[in-house]
Amino acid sequence: MRVVLLTDIKGMGGKGSVVEVSSGYAYSYLIPNKKAVEAISGIATQTLEEKKHSTENKKKSIIEKELVTGHIPRSIIFEEQIKENGELYRTINQGVLVQKLKKVLTFITAEDVTAPQIKKVGEYEIMLTYGGKKIPIVVVVSTLQEKKHTKSKLL
Repeated sequence: MRVVLLTDIKGMGGKGSVVEVSSGYAYSYLIPNKKAVEAISGIATQTLEEKKHSTENKKKSIIEKELVTGHIPRSIIFEEQIKENGELYRTINQGVLVQKLKKVLTFITAEDVTAPQIKKVGEYEIMLTYGGKKIPIVVVVSTLQEKKHTKSKLL
């Protein structure tokens, strides 16, 4: 039997979750104790929509806070080992940049970053679209002075 949880229940789900339980458990415990209601398709759909809107609102709020408080870096520095021909041992691509940005931006995705494949030492501008705003970020790639490993940091 499907029920919609009215409260958080450990090991089962959070408030608003639609879960499958035995009818005996539902009728003898969950429903009488007002912990759940029977999931009628309309109610279940409405509950899922409410949960989706709540999640979207929380995400939007966090993004706005990150934009206002200045958590968005204006530059990213990579120190990389280079080959004899001057190329990097690894390409700094969109995935590498997103991974680095995820350390400071909660909801960053690959679709939010427009960047070239970076294969040489130098400065590159990438475009970040976050919270509906386009933000340029400078990627600085320099030669690594230490042996056998790479480092990078956000500014």
